[in-house]
This record gives sequence, C-alpha cells and structure tokens, in this order.
Amino acid sequence: MWKKLVAAAALAALLATPSLAQTNPGLTQGQKLTPAQWNNLFASKQDTLGYTPLNTAGGVMSGRLVTAAPGASTAGLNLTPGTAPASPSDGDMWATSSGFYARVNGVTIGPLSGGTSSSFAATSPITVSFPSGVVTFACPTCGVTGSPLSQFAATTSAQLLGVLSDETGSGVAVFNNTPTLITPILGVATATSINKVAITAPATSATLTIANGKTLTASNSLTFTGTDGTFFGFPGTSDTVVTLAATQSPTNKTITGSTNVLGNVTMTLGSDATGDLYYRNSGGQLTRLAIGSGSQVLTVSGGLPTWQAGSSAGSVTAGTTTIAGTCSTQQQVYNNAGTLSCANLSSFLSAGTGISLSGTTTVTINNTGVTSVSSGYGLTGTVTTTGSLAVSLSTATNSLSIDVAIANGSFTDGPSVAQGTTGTWFASGTVTFNDSAAPSGVSCKLWDGTTVIASANTRLVQSGQAQNSLSLSGYLASPAANIKISCNANSSTMVFKANATGAGKDSTLSAVRIQ
Repeated sequence: MWKKLVAAAALAALLATPSLAQTNPGLTQGQKLTPAQWNNLFASKQDTLGYTPLNTAGGVMSGRLVTAAPGASTAGLNLTPGTAPASPSDGDMWATSSGFYARVNGVTIGPLSGGTSSSFAATSPITVSFPSGVVTFACPTCGVTGSPLSQFAATTSAQLLGVLSDETGSGVAVFNNTPTLITPILGVATATSINKVAITAPATSATLTIANGKTLTASNSLTFTGTDGTFFGFPGTSDTVVTLAATQSPTNKTITGSTNVLGNVTMTLGSDATGDLYYRNSGGQLTRLAIGSGSQVLTVSGGLPTWQAGSSAGSVTAGTTTIAGTCSTQQQVYNNAGTLSCANLSSFLSAGTGISLSGTTTVTINNTGVTSVSSGYGLTGTVTTTGSLAVSLSTATNSLSIDVAIANGSFTDGPSVAQGTTGTWFASGTVTFNDSAAPSGVSCKLWDGTTVIASANTRLVQSGQAQNSLSLSGYLASPAANIKISCNANSSTMVFKANATGAGKDSTLSAVRIQ
C-alpha cells in the first residue's frame, strides 16, 4: 500500500512541476503501471533542461544551430514564404513567392531563385544568360590566359606601340631573323656580320672611325699593317699609290733631300739610246739630248748643250787666248807661249823633267808635277809609279733590297749591275741564303745571261732557319747584258736574304771596268 502512495506522490510531483519542459508519459486516469513502466518513466524524466528553451514566439540563439540533413521528403530548414520586411537588418534571410533573399552589409541580395536578368547583370563585352536556371557568364572577345595571342584580332605595330610604356624608337616591330632596321642606334653590340660584311671580334677591343660625311670603299681584299701611332697621308686628288716593288710610272713628282739616292735608274724621256745625254732645260726639267755622231762636238747654244759639226764647232777659250777648230784624235790642248795649241803628248815630254821614258812601251812617272794620267793619249803598255797614281775607273754596284724566293729547278736572278756592253769588267759578289726546310742545296753562277764567269754550289745543313753565304768573282770582256748572280735550289723554301745582318748588303754584286 505504501508503495502506491510513494508512486502517486512521485507522479503528483512530476505533474506539479509547472514551467519546465517535461516529457509527456501519455498516461490515462486510473491507469495502473507495471514496474517496467515506472522504471521507464523515471529514466526519461527531465527535472530541468540546463538552458532556456527557444520560444516558438521567437528568440535569440546563443549557440550554433544545426538542422537535420535534408531528405527526399523534407528539408532540414524551411523558411515560409511571405512578404519582404520593410527594413531588413544585416543577416536577415527571408523568402517570398519571388524567391529567397538575404541582407548583407546593407544590401539585399535576391531573389535567389532561377537566374534572371533582374538579379544578375554584366558589362560589355561580358554577357550573362540563364540556361535551365543556371547563371552563365560569357565573353567571346575576352582573352584566355591559357591561349596564345592569336585569339585576339590582328594587331599592328603602331597599336602595340600604343600599349607599351617603356619602348624606344619607332616604326614596326622587329624579330631576330633577318629583320629590316631603319637608321637604328646601337649601343654596345656584338655581331658576326652586318649587311653581308663579316666582322671578326677582337680579343679585347678595337676602334674603327670614319669621319662624319665620309665614305670608305675597298674594291679589293686589303691588309693594312704598320706601327701603332703612325699614319699614312693620301693625295688630295684621286691617284694611284706608288709602291716600293711594283713597276709604275709616276708623273709630276719631285724627289728632294740630300739623302735620296738614285741607283741603276732607267730614264725614259723619249727614244732613249746608249750614249744619250740628259740636262736641265730652262723650265727646270730633265731633258734628253740624243748622242751625237762621231764628227760632232758638244757645244752650248742659247745656254743649252747641243751637238755641232767639227768644222763649225766654234772656238775654245782659256782666259783671253782663243784657239779655233778642234784638236786631232789623241792630241792635247796646251799653252804654247800664250797661244793654245794642239800636240801629241809625246812631243812635249822629255827626260829629267819629272817624267822619264824607258823604251817605247813603258813610261815611268816620278810624281813630280804630274798628278794624274788618263788613258787614250798615247800611253800604252805598263804604267808604274813610285808614289800614288789616281786612276779613274768605271764602277757599278747593286744590292738586293728585299728577300727574293729562289725557284726549285730553274735559275733565279739575284743581285745584278748595269755596266754596259763595252770594255772588260771584273765582277765580285756575295749572296746569302736562308731555308726554313734545310738541309738543302743551291747552285749559283756569275754571268751576263750568256757567258758564265764563275760558278759554285753549297749546302745548308742545319735544320730549321738555316743560313749560308757564297761568293763568286771573275772578269768578262764586252758583256752581252747585265752581269748578275743567278741561283737554282733543290728546295722550294730557299730565299736570297737582303738584310739578315742588319747592314742591308747581304746579297751584293760589284763590277769595275779594268780595260
């Protein structure tokens, strides 16, 4: 009995709790509960919730609200459509028959329903459409970062220039394969060719300077060499440069200076011939006077030399004494008591006056009063003297000025002299050889192109830059042409040396007329 009272009291206590949300046991009046039902009632009884329940009339959530997951028959959260609030606050959400709305940062977003132009807009060239209620933005003319520039319309160089802000120059865009540049200004640049002209880069630096407004034209392949700091002056008008070794004919040229030497020079002033004379005319020019005949004599007319016949050669004057006509062959002009006379030399030579005669072919001069003896005046045979006797002999000499390559298999001319074809000549010369491919041999001869005067051969035995010399001498009467030394080598790298010693006479030939 007491158990029933306790249960009734507990049930009364449960039913008497007024304001707290309690579970509803679903009991009926007069119902008798089993022990299991009592246990269930006590187990599910809530004395208090521990928080303030949300009133259906409204309230503020102080914590996170998680709704049930939507399913096939119901959504987890439902906003009943109604009328939009007149003054919505940030964070408000509501639904109307037009769609769903939300208030964000003072702006009402919506209706969020099927996409329409009333809720989405775009600025050209972007367009917006709503296929199947899906908002779709499109821009047919916009660029895509994953596509090349070909997606755009054709762009001119001027249009591209208008977009750039740090460009230099003007005109059209340039690419690196065969571009055409108009008056470019290049800074420090590297090039292997410009306008088909190959450029060889120097090791460090080099300078090519052409004065403003000037033109440099090379019509052939040229190599210029020289010493730093030197210069070469070209003539003021168009002309040809005279070189040391080339065969050229300079005109209107003047050679001045006492150190200038003309050797073995051939002059062409007309129909030049052996025996011609050259003199300076009234205009200061070198003029040719053709050789005269055997009966003519050289005289002066109008201040210039000329040939005249012997019978009208004029007169010879010594002081106030004059002799007319000419002397005979081998006669001497002498002062005969104040009158110039002609006589053979033997007619006024006598013993004891400083000249003694011994026999008919020998004349001895004792160096007393006679200072020189010239041939051609009746003196023949042997001339002896106890003092000094000045003899006037014709000489010729010449040296190579540059190295000359010697042919292999034929004779190559070295030094030569132009001694003429009259008289007997003694010639002596030395030639110096060099061969980078030694050992090698060379044969040489001293000759006039026809008659060999002397010959010899020698060898260069040292390997690499070998050098040797050879001397030849002899005499020849009435040479047919210039006397010279010619050599034939068995090597294609042998040369005559001109100045290996630094004295400039390494290959030299000299000739003396001895008769």
